[in-house]
Amino acid sequence: MEIKQVVPEELLTSNAHELEPGQAELIGYAESTEDVSDFIKKANEAGKKVITIGAHTGLTGATYPHKDEWFLSLAKMTDIISLDKETLTLNVQAGVTLAQIREYLADTPYFYAPDPGEKSATIGGTVGTNAGGMRAIKYGVTRDNVRGYDVVLANGDIIHAGSLNQKNSSGYDLKDLFIGSEGTLGVITELQLKLTTRPRFESSMLVGFEKLEDLAPTVYEILNSPVEPVALELLEKIRLVTLKIIYKSKCLNKKVLLFYF
Repeated sequence: MEIKQVVPEELLTSNAHELEPGQAELIGYAESTEDVSDFIKKANEAGKKVITIGAHTGLTGATYPHKDEWFLSLAKMTDIISLDKETLTLNVQAGVTLAQIREYLADTPYFYAPDPGEKSATIGGTVGTNAGGMRAIKYGVTRDNVRGYDVVLANGDIIHAGSLNQKNSSGYDLKDLFIGSEGTLGVITELQLKLTTRPRFESSMLVGFEKLEDLAPTVYEILNSPVEPVALELLEKIRLVTLKIIYKSKCLNKKVLLFYF
């Protein structure tokens, strides 16, 4: 595990606020779950707080260092370990990005359903925040697409949460406990992601509305119908310049609901 005393300046700032660079004492670049465990134990011995960081794409300032914390970077944990076609599971390290997962699965019949906007985000970061994305309406958020993972606790112990079994009703639901906890309960290091078979056909639809308040009844009507959209997205006039050129439609001067099937 590589440890550096000089922390890259871009990691000392926040994407959420116009803040002066914070202070961090050092940064460790883990390459395995065991590296993470050792780092956490050393931080405990030194009485230091630890901030886990991936691709630094967050917009809430959650990784901003306030006073000489230790950074734990998972940016080097980028192995896609295996694809299990029997259980439709992709085993990856936490530093793998959404773009890497998409590229790896491009020539397969499968895809990873969660679709947050920032494709350079790491899978560990999206699990830590329980990221959603437009496809959540059909496939759920990140929590619904993770089968299990290894996680390092605050004392450095390593445990596994979750199961590859579809029917797993025994014991406490630790898997959902850590997902969305923003790293406050432990550091997730290796994950088993649930894959989905690609649909055979895809289509999209644009519907124009005069008033914003007219959209909600339409959405409820769709959700209560036999139609099951993959995503619903609201686009306003200011974002439709390109679409106007493509579709030449008068409705694009108004509020538009975009459907994906």
